[in-house]
Amino acid sequence: MAVGEQVPVRARPTEVMVVLVAGLLMVMSSPSVYATSWAPKAALALLVIGPGLAALLVTARSGDRAAIAGSALLVVAAVSAALSPAPRLALLGLYNHGTGWLFVAAVVGMWSLGRRASAESARLLGSVVLLAAFVNAAMAWLQVSRNFNGDLFALVDGRPPALLGNPVHASALFLGAFAIVAERWRTERSRTEPSREASMVLLGLGLLFASALEIAGGRIGL
Repeated sequence: MAVGEQVPVRARPTEVMVVLVAGLLMVMSSPSVYATSWAPKAALALLVIGPGLAALLVTARSGDRAAIAGSALLVVAAVSAALSPAPRLALLGLYNHGTGWLFVAAVVGMWSLGRRASAESARLLGSVVLLAAFVNAAMAWLQVSRNFNGDLFALVDGRPPALLGNPVHASALFLGAFAIVAERWRTERSRTEPSREASMVLLGLGLLFASALEIAGGRIGL
């Protein structure tokens, strides 16, 4: 290796896991179960509770205020669940709904893992979001085409939910992906020699996400 040449930085195994889980949470669906979009994602979320809470504890012990606040949230939620007239329901939550202490723990755990990501894995995560948004946008267009039958292709109030089960959630994904495309377009165009191919790909993705956001409707169409 030449003197002064930077050593490539590789993502840690935990960072790779975070990126993988985040990507799967945006596309996992199974027509063979009730709650086609929710059930597989909820099952996956439960798997990260252990690593997530371990990361939260380590970060909180270092004095990180955000991690301490996240820990306090879990403690309050645990007390609330214990004092509930239906403690088991408060622990497990309602099926097909984002409730219950386990769900709160999964969300806080994933947040904690994400906060420990390096700049390299954060950019990789952005690329995974773009890929997942591409898959969801393609599914949204297939759903509005009315050429397919089955739970995966059902509309919600006349709008496509993509693979997220809710057109509002799909809209949020498309809008976020559009913002990533805009940021990467700006970065690419600011280079001394911008790549024409990369610019065309980003332009195509931007148009796809904008169109998917429009047909999904949600509450924040472009």
